[in-house]
Amino acid sequence: MKGINDRLQVIKKALENEPLIELALVYGSTARGDYRPDSDADIAVAGKKKFSISTLADIAVRIEKQTGITIDIIDLYSSEGLILYESICGIPLVDNPPLRTEFTIKALGFKEDFLPQLNALKLERARRFSSGY
Repeated sequence: MKGINDRLQVIKKALENEPLIELALVYGSTARGDYRPDSDADIAVAGKKKFSISTLADIAVRIEKQTGITIDIIDLYSSEGLILYESICGIPLVDNPPLRTEFTIKALGFKEDFLPQLNALKLERARRFSSGY
């Protein structure tokens, strides 16, 4: 298995060959460094505007062919909530600071407004479950 830096460099090189991509972040097991040989790479991307599903699929296929790694790709413009928060906290491989800031602000709104409520709900459900309710 390649080391995390090797894996990131291979993915970064492939992403840099994609002219439509202005921002790309890797998140999930690849970013954490706990991926397995059969793990996919979770990648969040953004361009000048929202990508169509077919464009995203085409990009993923091209990256897979160049890297030999299965790609799970999302468009940041279509993302919200926890997936946006997790992906924007990933490792930038193609960076565009103003665009990243735009999505970070949106993701932080979720973290500040909704994540505490979700965590409280999970704790309450766990309490009820352990109490037999």
